[in-house]
Amino acid sequence: NALTFHAVDLLDISKIIPVDGMVTRDRYPFVKRNSCFLIEAFGGSHSMVFEARDETERQDIIDGLKLVVSRLGSKIIVGDGTVLNEFFTPFGAQVPGDIPLVLQP
Repeated sequence: NALTFHAVDLLDISKIIPVDGMVTRDRYPFVKRNSCFLIEAFGGSHSMVFEARDETERQDIIDGLKLVVSRLGSKIIVGDGTVLNEFFTPFGAQVPGDIPLVLQP
């Protein structure tokens, strides 16, 4: 994998799974198998490993990401016009943690 990722689009995600026995120590020597998860993108040709604090947090993150990806996909498939307002707003470009300008006093 010669590409460096800084971001991945939600619609490019093909799989979100716990690492458990899926990752070899040759490719990821420092992975903690009980708290890491794998995101495959672009049909499985690229994969990224992320680490959570513990197994419970890992499962919460996996479930949340799967829910967001499936919600976006289903809204697009059924032609729901609110998908643009829900997923693609000007606030999406702001750094996480910042209060949107509209809500600041």
